[in-house]
Amino acid sequence: MPLTHFLHRYELNYYFLTSNHHFTHPRLLQPLPVPSPLKSSWSSDPDPLNARVVPLQHGSDEYQKVTEAFRQTLDKGPGVLPNTRMSNGPPCPDLKIKGVSRIENLGLWQSYAAKKQSMLTRAKAEGVDSSNYEVEWSFHGCGPDVVPLIIQRGFNRSFCGKNATFYGKGVYFARDASYSAHPTYARPDSNDTQRIFLCRTLKGEVCKGVRDGIQPDVRVQSNGTLYDSTTNNLSDPIMWITYHDAQAYPEYIVEFR
Repeated sequence: MPLTHFLHRYELNYYFLTSNHHFTHPRLLQPLPVPSPLKSSWSSDPDPLNARVVPLQHGSDEYQKVTEAFRQTLDKGPGVLPNTRMSNGPPCPDLKIKGVSRIENLGLWQSYAAKKQSMLTRAKAEGVDSSNYEVEWSFHGCGPDVVPLIIQRGFNRSFCGKNATFYGKGVYFARDASYSAHPTYARPDSNDTQRIFLCRTLKGEVCKGVRDGIQPDVRVQSNGTLYDSTTNNLSDPIMWITYHDAQAYPEYIVEFR
C-alpha cells in the first residue's frame, strides 16, 4: 500500500499481519522518489501544501516548447473550432501571448502519477497496449474565476456543464488549442486577457460519449470495469472527456489576448 509523506512515498509491507488481521509491526521500506513532469525544471523545494505558479523566462527552451505546442493550431492550422469544423486558415493569426507559467502542484502531480500507474498496472494484467494512454498536450480553456481553483485543486468535475455536456458530464480537454482558445471557453477577463491550460491527460481506454452521461460505458462486463474516458469520435477524436479528477494535470497556463 503506497503512503505519501511530504516529498517521499513509502510502500507499506503487509507481511507482518496476525491471524485476526490486526497490524503487529508494519514495516516501512525505502522511500520511493516522487516523480515530476519536468524534473529538471521544477523548483528544488516544491511546496507540499500549496501550488506554485512559476513564470517562464521568455525565450527559454521550456518557454519555446510550450508556446510552439500552443500555437501549432492557432498560427499554422489546421485547427478545429467549437463548431467542430476545420478552420479555412489560422483561427487566431493576431493572438498575442502575454505570459507562460509552469504549475508546480506536488499533491496533484502525485495523484496523477498514482492514477497513471494504476492504469498501466491494469493494462499489463489485461495484456492491453497502454502506449497511447497519455496525451502529452491537451488544452482546457476556462474563465478567470475558475483558473485559481484549477491551479490549487485540479480539474474538479463540479466545474463541468458550464458550456456543454454533449459527450458526457466530465471535464473536457481539446486536441487543438484553437478549440479551447475560443472565448466561449477561455472567457476573457475585464482586460480582455484569456487563459488556457496545457495539460497532460490520461485518456486510457476510450469510448464514444453520450449527452449528459455521468460515466463512460462498461468495458469489461464480468467485473464492471468502465472505460476511462469518452470522446466525440473514436476514429478521429478532437477531444477527450475524463471522469476521474486525477486523470489530468494542469502543467502550464498561457495568458493571451
